Amino acid sequence: MGVKKCISEKYCQRFGRLAVELGFITVDDLKAALAEQVDDEMEGRQHRLLGRILFDNDRMSSEQIDCVVSQVLKAMRDIEGQPA
Repeated sequence: MGVKKCISEKYCQRFGRLAVELGFITVDDLKAALAEQVDDEMEGRQHRLLGRILFDNDRMSSEQIDCVVSQVLKAMRDIEGQPA
């Protein structure tokens, strides 16, 4: 499995949920992007991250994607830094 797909499978829900919570996209935008991601997979096309799909469909700007990714990475660092 590729690195991008591995990262996507682990964090795409967080990315989508956070993008909605921040008001960058609607729940319907997220559902459409997830459906497109599944369609890509079923048709054997290259896997695309949700941010790429949302950017390609003019639903998010690169600045908004950067903001969400930064917050996802911060949350990952916070979780990984906590004792088990």
